[in-house]
Amino acid sequence: MRHAVLRVVQQVSEWHSQHSMVAPQALQENLNRLPWILGALLPLFGAGAFLALGGRLGADAQTAYFAQWVGWLDLAMMALLSFLIGLIHLKNDSLPATRLGRLLPLLLAVVFISFGLTLSILSQQVLPSATMYVLSCVFVGTLLLIRPSWMAVVYGSSYLVFCLVIGLTVSTLHVAVVMRFHGGIAAALGMCLSLVLWRRHTVTELLRRQVEAQSLALEEKNAELRQQQLLLENLAQHDALTGLLNRRAFEVQADMALQRARRDGVGIAALMLDLDFFK
Repeated sequence: MRHAVLRVVQQVSEWHSQHSMVAPQALQENLNRLPWILGALLPLFGAGAFLALGGRLGADAQTAYFAQWVGWLDLAMMALLSFLIGLIHLKNDSLPATRLGRLLPLLLAVVFISFGLTLSILSQQVLPSATMYVLSCVFVGTLLLIRPSWMAVVYGSSYLVFCLVIGLTVSTLHVAVVMRFHGGIAAALGMCLSLVLWRRHTVTELLRRQVEAQSLALEEKNAELRQQQLLLENLAQHDALTGLLNRRAFEVQADMALQRARRDGVGIAALMLDLDFFK
């Protein structure tokens, strides 16, 4: 049992180190995908606001009150998402270096989960359901790259709030138990999806770095081999004492000169010198 606990602690420590290594790349990946995600959500929130405020979904006063709250929440989300899209487009290069840029994915996760949590709590007055809380947990866990340690705090806190408020808004104990069970499944599912997404990103990024390091080492090795090859060719063609071409290189140069003379139809001459006491 002790060895199993030590292995788990060691594995968690290793994952923590790996997560710190890939955190900057995860932030940049979030900032690259956020405009597309937020842009796709804008028409959905717009349609929800139109149906809630102008579509007359509510048949009675209680349902109409719930619809108004939903509509205003949708409008608030539209305004927030529009502002964030503009901010990302204007400061895409400098945003990762700022505190807001580093915290932006986490803040968005809190906003989306809070939105789903609020709608699920409000819906208890009309129809007991945790659907929006489930969808928000799955949405955040599937699309945002956030460290699991942070997401554990977000999901855990949201579930505690969900359990507390459900106990105050639901009249029967049976419904409260069912809602809390569904909320627990939503938080656990979102946490699992977030962990899988982050681990996949971590493993992929570390493998990419390993491949780049191996490619760089291979290029350096090839460059070293090319230099050694040039050195060997130079030693094979030059005299070590004088640095002049040796007999083998002379024969190659002479053969080329003879072929060039035959091709051009010109004469060729050779000069031979004898140096006394050269040694």
